[in-house]
Amino acid sequence: MAVSRGIALVFDAQKETLPLDSEIVNYQDYLNTSYLNYSASGDYVDDIFVSARRGDLEKVTYFTEVEGVKLNQRDQWDGTPLYYACLGGHPHVVQYLLDKGARCQEGTFDGERCLYAAHTQDIRKLLREFKQVATTHDRHDPYSTFLRALFAALSGGVYTGPRLKVDPDSDVTFILKKDVTKPVSGHKSILAARCAFFRRMFLRDPKWQQPTVFINNSRLEPEAFRALCQYIYTNHIDLPSRYWKDFQSLCKQCNMLPLVRQIEESLQQKETSGIEVGEVITFDATDHQLQQQKQNNIQQMAVQSQLQRDFEKVFLRANPELDREFGSLTTSQEEFIDGHNGNSPSAANGNEDEEVEETEEAQLAKSDSARCYWPDVAFRVEGKVFRAHKFLLGGRSEYFYALLSGHFMESESLRRSSSSYAVSSSSSSPSSSLSSSCEKLPQIELSGISAATFWQILHFIYTDNVFRLRDIHDLDQLLDLLEAADMYLLSKLKTSVASMLSVHVEAGNVFEMLVIASRYEGTSQLEQACIRVLALSLSELVHTEGFARVVRESAATIISRQETDSIPIVDEIRSYIQGDILDRLPPFEDGDEEDWNEEGSPAWTRRIWQAKLDELDQVLSNLGLEC
Repeated sequence: MAVSRGIALVFDAQKETLPLDSEIVNYQDYLNTSYLNYSASGDYVDDIFVSARRGDLEKVTYFTEVEGVKLNQRDQWDGTPLYYACLGGHPHVVQYLLDKGARCQEGTFDGERCLYAAHTQDIRKLLREFKQVATTHDRHDPYSTFLRALFAALSGGVYTGPRLKVDPDSDVTFILKKDVTKPVSGHKSILAARCAFFRRMFLRDPKWQQPTVFINNSRLEPEAFRALCQYIYTNHIDLPSRYWKDFQSLCKQCNMLPLVRQIEESLQQKETSGIEVGEVITFDATDHQLQQQKQNNIQQMAVQSQLQRDFEKVFLRANPELDREFGSLTTSQEEFIDGHNGNSPSAANGNEDEEVEETEEAQLAKSDSARCYWPDVAFRVEGKVFRAHKFLLGGRSEYFYALLSGHFMESESLRRSSSSYAVSSSSSSPSSSLSSSCEKLPQIELSGISAATFWQILHFIYTDNVFRLRDIHDLDQLLDLLEAADMYLLSKLKTSVASMLSVHVEAGNVFEMLVIASRYEGTSQLEQACIRVLALSLSELVHTEGFARVVRESAATIISRQETDSIPIVDEIRSYIQGDILDRLPPFEDGDEEDWNEEGSPAWTRRIWQAKLDELDQVLSNLGLEC
């Protein structure tokens, strides 16, 4: 390994050459970098591939859970984050990526490549034993799991995953003439947001405004209709091949031919790769989006899928007045990649929707319930009213499930508030003059949360998007959101906010941040960031009263602690210094003594950090603690 008074970021050169292998970083510069790494020229050089290769689980978690990076994307060398973690010999990162849904099945290109690149036998064993899921809709994604379970409950389809706990609470059921025994239920809000044809029919045709819609078309195949509804709810399609032409005809009628083109492209790619389609056509729009990004050399960072964008539309249309006030907190300004070059379903159910909204303003004005996308519950927070949909809130949050189900919604007090509830708005504004169907919603008053924070909570429930957290620079706002995510039992949001808070940890607030990390479950990344700051600022903090208090509290967590027992936080600090600093230095060799006093050299770095560890031991002794 080449060394130039620091550490060369390279691996076994005989095995494989990787991007950035020639980059040399002085170790003291490394210690002083911010949360993201920058080159000497100030250019951003870090991404999930580099972090996985370095074994930096903290940053891999950040990119995955805060930036929204897709785990199965490829770089220009056709490598995935899992491949680089295997090549670098980092089993903890490999385990994390597998748990999150990274692909590595034996007999596939990705699987065999990762097995070949695995740096140790332990990693190879981990790859072979892990029962990995070969789809982006993996069991660790609560959002897609909820949507698949929701569609299965609505359509009566077969689904082997967790069953839907909340009542689907559909407001429309379709009965097809060709098979009246298999109705398909749905929600007007979702169908209208995802497909312009459905919204147009809900607005124009009185028959479609009824709870049950009978489609008197003997040529419409139920399987094709069910597959289209599956795509609308899940971004995924499983269609028996014999109904492909029927599906094409249905998409043409619904003005969704770009979806057909996407599926045809996917089938062509499989045929080129020698993969047989078989009896069932399977298509995933999220996978297709990743392929588009690869073909167009677009980095997968902070991008909403079309499904998320459309579910966001449901939320925003239900709250047009509040969108003007709070929309900047959550609305993405990023380019939506799945609309790239107009060759996507968004060309039909995205841009076309906007034209429909402009040309059918008269119909919208006559149907205020449709205009605000059929909400069925409202919340009052700090005097502001938020409209929402019970099936989404209850399905995404155990808190809202308990709040909105059973006896609570049937209580006398709620019925009274429902009958007297009216939205205060100016009648001169067409977007704020709501008909009685929207005014007389069940109302629930919430306290202990700000309106701005509740807006972000609802936006997450509808979209599962967390990447806009990086635009929040106000520490108090992040702390409020963390508390709310914990209260509403939104674990992914809580973990993501904690990850974002870790960027703000510094020597001046590290002890307060440790208290926050200990208060909430699922905030290990925030705790690790605190450990990192404590270790890197050890000389500055070790003699403070705050450090002494933290050490004593940590020691007290060990039941019946003996004098020589470990202290968890001290162990963490020592582990960070040893593993992330000392073990990364080149092995000590004869002649290195000459460099001990040369600032920046590996020998000098080793001597300085060993002195800091000795200083830590002395402080513990002064506190009467040995470990």
